[in-house]
Amino acid sequence: MRPSRILAASVVLALGLAGCGDDGDDDTADTTTPTTEATTTGSTAEESSTTAPTSTEATEEGAATGVSCLDGDFTVGTFRTEGAPGLDGPLVGEGGDLTVTFADATWTLAGDGTVASGTAGDIDVTLTVDGEATGSIAPGTDEGAVAFTVASGSGSADVAVGGATVATLTVEELARTLVPDGEADVACTADEVTVTADAIELVLVPAGGAGVEGDEGEGSAPETEPAAAGPNPGVVNDSGVTATYDCGGTAFTLNGSDGTITLVGACPQVTVNGNGNGLVVETADELTLNGDDNQVTWTGTPGSVNDNGDGNTVG
Repeated sequence: MRPSRILAASVVLALGLAGCGDDGDDDTADTTTPTTEATTTGSTAEESSTTAPTSTEATEEGAATGVSCLDGDFTVGTFRTEGAPGLDGPLVGEGGDLTVTFADATWTLAGDGTVASGTAGDIDVTLTVDGEATGSIAPGTDEGAVAFTVASGSGSADVAVGGATVATLTVEELARTLVPDGEADVACTADEVTVTADAIELVLVPAGGAGVEGDEGEGSAPETEPAAAGPNPGVVNDSGVTATYDCGGTAFTLNGSDGTITLVGACPQVTVNGNGNGLVVETADELTLNGDDNQVTWTGTPGSVNDNGDGNTVG
């Protein structure tokens, strides 16, 4: 059984014991990674015969993609893994002090009694990690892609629901749940590295606030720690709300005003009916602005924009 299924089954078992199991539909986020179109200047353009990237590919000012993003020490900021039948959505959480180190084309995921936390639907899940797992990285076949392998591991990871341990995994099994075993899209800025595969999204934060190699910034530490992403409430009616939500493949509507909202993950649709809001959106298929004086900033793939208000800015 795949480790992600082991982890999911453990949570399902706990749900059954509590008498509150629910057969929810799986919602898998459709994440689209931007590609970079290379241009050539000068009198003569030569076609390259190389298909696999060997270094960081620049996608926009201050951002980069590819294997060169992966160098040095990181902590796991947030993670998202695909759910399984019986789970109300995917497992979404924070890595705590769980670390990932990249060096000499290898990676090491490690924890020293580290506690990571997450939610599977309405169920709180904690992972206590004591050990490490290792693997390798190499340029992928597409621009910005990295080929990951999971090689080995030692130690254990306890899975707990409601404070009670329901399963114990090897750290290698846990790594196969959190780290892609195959190709993934990798993008980085000075503040974070995002690794996206079919069933995994992993956000890594440079340890000690160091900048990410391959980024055009100067590597300064962010002024504040990024807020933990909570589950998508679907609709926010209150004004003055400051929050970070994981879209989780579902739509989001903001009816309140003067809020500061960050949306991570894939949102099929984002609608803003209030006024004077500031939104940071990773990716959305469609953005609709019915209110006025809202400011929206994309951090990932921009979608279509319907601006029905006045004084809105999108960039």
